[in-house]
Amino acid sequence: MESRNSKAMARYNENRIDLASSHHWRLWFSWLLAGMVGEPVAWVAILLTIGPVQDILSRSVWQIGSLLYGILIAIAQSIALRRCVRDFSPPAWILLTALGGAIRWQLLFTYGSANVAVAGNVGPLIGTIFTLSVGVVLGLLTGAMQWFALRRYTSAALWWIPANAIAWILAVPVWLFISNMGAFLLATVLLGGLTSALTGFTLVRMLYTKPAPVTEE
Repeated sequence: MESRNSKAMARYNENRIDLASSHHWRLWFSWLLAGMVGEPVAWVAILLTIGPVQDILSRSVWQIGSLLYGILIAIAQSIALRRCVRDFSPPAWILLTALGGAIRWQLLFTYGSANVAVAGNVGPLIGTIFTLSVGVVLGLLTGAMQWFALRRYTSAALWWIPANAIAWILAVPVWLFISNMGAFLLATVLLGGLTSALTGFTLVRMLYTKPAPVTEE
């Protein structure tokens, strides 16, 4: 039993960031910065990719752009994690996040079409519920994909899924509201900032969760 506890603690100490509170904030701030920079950069990449397309191939090009979005977001997040987490594997994170991002924006493509279809047929309450449901789906999908990578570093990785759902529920309405005002760049910065700020707290908590002692049965 003692040997198993020692191995668990060794694994925790190997991958954790330093326990000083300044390092807590270093990880959180790095994660926040990755979101605030990565999100607008990725959005610009998508718009540059699909913006000029006006023909039947637009959806195919949208798929390419959405994959590019996931890759750019994942690279920005990997830089933040690699600075603070030992033995971090960027390829696995980038692959899973890119796949999640591609699927996520395909859902947004469908959402955009559905939103246009129902815009004149539903009241504000239904429209709000519809928007929040999009945030839930996006958050759950993002969290689930990244959970596969995070579970290697913490036993509390499952919390990453609901944390992302909550963050996206709160961020998507803000993003849509500001985008509709014409401040699209600001909206994307706030989208990345809000989701990263909220999930960053969970990330720090998860990486400081020590493994539970192993008891004999």
